[in-house]
Amino acid sequence: MTITVARVLQDPLFRKCRLLTGGAQAEASVISWVSVIEVPVERFVRRNEFVLTTAMNVGHDSRLLGNFVRRIADSKAAALAIATGPYARTVPAKVISIAEERNLSLIEIRPWKLRFSEISERILQGLLEDQFLKKERDQFLWALATGRLTPDERTRNHAQRIGVVLDSDFHAIAALVRSTDDSPDPQPGNTLDEVSRIAEDMAVSVGIHWQGTTLNGRLVAFVASKTGSEVIHMFMNDWLRALKRRFPRMEVVAGASDLHLAASGGSGLMRYAGAASSALEVVELAAEAGGHRVAVFRDIAVDIVLRRSASHGATAKLIDEYLGALLAHDRTRKVKLLPTLEEYLSVNCNLSTCARNLDIRRQSLMYRLDKIAALSKCDLRQAGQRFALQLALHLRHTTSGMQRLGHS
Repeated sequence: MTITVARVLQDPLFRKCRLLTGGAQAEASVISWVSVIEVPVERFVRRNEFVLTTAMNVGHDSRLLGNFVRRIADSKAAALAIATGPYARTVPAKVISIAEERNLSLIEIRPWKLRFSEISERILQGLLEDQFLKKERDQFLWALATGRLTPDERTRNHAQRIGVVLDSDFHAIAALVRSTDDSPDPQPGNTLDEVSRIAEDMAVSVGIHWQGTTLNGRLVAFVASKTGSEVIHMFMNDWLRALKRRFPRMEVVAGASDLHLAASGGSGLMRYAGAASSALEVVELAAEAGGHRVAVFRDIAVDIVLRRSASHGATAKLIDEYLGALLAHDRTRKVKLLPTLEEYLSVNCNLSTCARNLDIRRQSLMYRLDKIAALSKCDLRQAGQRFALQLALHLRHTTSGMQRLGHS
């Protein structure tokens, strides 16, 4: 459960304080830290901070106070709490309007004697408890996704204690996030956490129970819904559109497993690992093609079959049988034959199109194809032998992709 401005204001410590801006914004504003500041603001305030101030040197002038509030809002703070007293007798309506226009929660702290240290301590205590619970939940969900939990009553009791719901119909959702330009994300973990938080917030609005974790550069979530697969798919598309607006330089590829029905008892926990593995497989294969999209099984069904086949010993033999001589040729020769074969097969063996795409003469292409046929010992006019070459090429790309992603 994240710490929001609205949740903080429910604490008895704030019973005499007053929220000056809308409640909806307070519900949506997530707090990551608390700080105390007077002027100047400059770059001392970070995103999602709960900022405390006495408005010293600005509270006496509505214009100065308005500029101060504007700078705090521009820092993307979660809230600004002004202690009314010697420096700011009141918070003018014009200043409240500035906060509302910029989606900044504005709070009047009363009475003056309420210490900032008490407020800071209470918020920090909540943040630490929330972080501890989140870490426990992350570890539990990742262990659930990887099949490393002992399926017994103790595990189920622990799940209940940390707020993880088991034994319901669910889909597994996986996602990968990466930059679309050459500048790497300076804090990829923070980005992935926000991607998950946005999904959780959006899921609530459509009646989907989101249970997600972000570890090892991947996002995995289990979503329980009584509304069916169509709603899950619509939700994922809406989620990715929202992420595109929030992170225009990031690509997110997301995929979901099939629906897994509720299964009580110890063996039911293993369904979570199977579902997570399925969703991750869809996403990792789809990510090789790039793009910002929701991937479905149909998009990469052939690649999944090939990947599973690639673990079989016969795969290496097939690749060597059909491509071994071509690979050996290309390692030592300037003119590579494998790209020519791939292009020729990709254009359905159309000689004119292939020569044009390779920017060579038709006669040169014919020479290369004769060389390919001789080295591979395949008749390129025979559909069955062309299929064998295509299969060998696909399997080679699949095994290379698995090695890049760290699969054995």
